[in-house]
Amino acid sequence: MFVLGKALLKWQRAHSFRYVLQVILRVAMSNENREDDHPVLSEEDQARVDRFIRTGVNATEKKPFRPILLVVLLIAVVTGFSLLSQILARMAGVY
Repeated sequence: MFVLGKALLKWQRAHSFRYVLQVILRVAMSNENREDDHPVLSEEDQARVDRFIRTGVNATEKKPFRPILLVVLLIAVVTGFSLLSQILARMAGVY
């Protein structure tokens, strides 16, 4: 009975959120103190990336998104198609 209780406790601990969080924090803390941490890019490469981001398509100033205009345009198009279908239906003698 004691073995079953111990196994159940071990399973609960392994599957509990707190235990998983503790393991993640322990791993993060162990990686935090590493001496071989260095930037992925060299200073020269980082400067090239920054220069590229500031030029071309990335540097284009964009107008702000206006959802109200989009809704108005959508209502106008749907209304236009509805009126067109009504006119075509009357011309064809459906109504």
